[in-house]
Amino acid sequence: MGRKPTDYVQFKLRIREALRRKIERAAEQKAISANAEAIERIEATFQEEEQLAVREKHLQEHEEVFEREQRDYFEARARERELHKAALRDSRILNMMVEFKYPGALLLRLLAREIADDETDWAGTVGSKKAFADKVHSIITNRDFSGDFIRTEEEDSE
Repeated sequence: MGRKPTDYVQFKLRIREALRRKIERAAEQKAISANAEAIERIEATFQEEEQLAVREKHLQEHEEVFEREQRDYFEARARERELHKAALRDSRILNMMVEFKYPGALLLRLLAREIADDETDWAGTVGSKKAFADKVHSIITNRDFSGDFIRTEEEDSE
């Protein structure tokens, strides 16, 4: 007849003297037998292994989620950097448009003023894009810029 898993059996174990002393000291501190201390420690190692196995399984099951979240995070950061670079570029363009010392600034301001007065959705259709291009062309070709005031650096300092 075989033994049951709950049966107590004698198990002979050879260990170093130093380890036996550690077990006995720990048992004295807990007021239990050296046998009970040794069993407690052995059982604890099996519980730790089981807990580690559960954690490892959990990590493996969620590894794809973690990788996706990490990829999404880095993609979002890259988009933020690109938006920031575009905002800096747009800021430089706007600064150029409002400073009188650039020859093209007057033309850009004039175009912006003309376009802002019109509430047409310039990018809405192919026809509206053509109308926008025609308006810009008309402003550039029909406007006499010779009398327009463009500040020089000397005038800016006054």
